Amino acid sequence: MLLEAGFKPYSVGTAYVDNSSLKQVINAATITSDASAAVVVSYEGQTGTFAVDDVVIDSVTGATGTVSSVTDYGPTGVLELTGITGTFQNNSIIYKATLGNELITNGNFTNWTTDDPDDWTIVSESGSDPMVTEVSGACRMYTSGAYIMMWQNPLTLDNLYEAKLTIDAAVEGGLNYTKWQ
Repeated sequence: MLLEAGFKPYSVGTAYVDNSSLKQVINAATITSDASAAVVVSYEGQTGTFAVDDVVIDSVTGATGTVSSVTDYGPTGVLELTGITGTFQNNSIIYKATLGNELITNGNFTNWTTDDPDDWTIVSESGSDPMVTEVSGACRMYTSGAYIMMWQNPLTLDNLYEAKLTIDAAVEGGLNYTKWQ
């Protein structure tokens, strides 16, 4: 999942999370050609450079391909792709598989102080319902229906990010990433 402005997981019910990750996409562009059977992809709004042998990913479909040729016109250009898996979609964002450094602090929930994960802002915790607590090396979020949220905001507007969340179990409800500003 790619986020443009923010990150906040929340829970209704009980969920156990053991890892959360957020990395900036280093190079991206928007597909402008009909890419339904992509071998050649035109793009605009490039934020870096593409090179032969780069693996690119479609942010909407998850399709991948390896760049075999680049015609670069500055912010626009054309990529020829080989080894395509999936379908590239017109007007989606493509990006290189290379990502920046991890931006979430304590995303593996190893550090805790007074039963809350370090470096996370907890909102609406009230005793044992709703609550966030450590259970067997994971972060447990529980609520009988009231809103609860925990978040970090290491993002910069107008950048593209890849977010991952590992949920070990969800007993009712679930956990979501949400774009916010």
